[in-house]
Amino acid sequence: MRTPLVLAALGALVMAQPAVAQKTEDEARLVFTMGFSWTSGTSLWSVEDQPILVPGIGFDLIDLSRSITGGVGVLFSGMYFPKPSLGFVGEVFFTGVGLKDQCIIASPTPNPQTQQLCTSIDGSTKSSSAVLMSLGPVFRAGANQPVSPYVRGQIGLLFNNLSPISTSGTVVVNDPASGFDELLQYVVYDDPSNTRITVGFVVGAGLTSVLGKGWQLRAEVRDNLVQIATVAGPTGPGIDSPEIVNQWKNLWSIVLGADIVLEKKRGRRY
Repeated sequence: MRTPLVLAALGALVMAQPAVAQKTEDEARLVFTMGFSWTSGTSLWSVEDQPILVPGIGFDLIDLSRSITGGVGVLFSGMYFPKPSLGFVGEVFFTGVGLKDQCIIASPTPNPQTQQLCTSIDGSTKSSSAVLMSLGPVFRAGANQPVSPYVRGQIGLLFNNLSPISTSGTVVVNDPASGFDELLQYVVYDDPSNTRITVGFVVGAGLTSVLGKGWQLRAEVRDNLVQIATVAGPTGPGIDSPEIVNQWKNLWSIVLGADIVLEKKRGRRY
């Protein structure tokens, strides 16, 4: 009686082997990504009691602040995985953020021209074209599964051609010669260089999902830790060259992208 039962059990085990040891999914080894991102904003710098020169009278005081505004960006990257769980990535990230200023009168009885200047600065915005280029390792799990989580860490350089320092507004003055009013620019802070290259880091976590043959969907949350020039403090009346210091800023991003799998490692049969 036991022999038929043993044979039946062995037969069931043999029949189950193909289902257990079937072909695994392919592993993506060389991947090219194009993605879109939303990057959040943050405070950049603030200066209290900045003197504004009023010719023939003295000076008024204003409080200035500048923040980084969120925006849509794009990124391009390439990943290579020499091992199933370890890879390397090179990336170019166009951040798509901007700048926004705020101005508040600090003097109790300001000159009308100071009020005009502060009004022209308050709420003004500028678009940015900062680019972060970085390299680093990628660690993933479930490389041969339809959904694969991963983490990454990169170091690179931030290229910025929009000055985070330069600040100016407009005032209306009367020209005695012509008798007409003129709109003149008042420079609060001048910047010796509009182009800067600073250090940046990227720390991100996300997952990929297979869409079809040679395609993957990528979703990621990341922190872009970058150095940006800031105004250290107020200048003297009529002086437009502030002390400039680099500060670290966290720019959080959400990324949604599409992967083109250029090379795969085929799954095995057992």
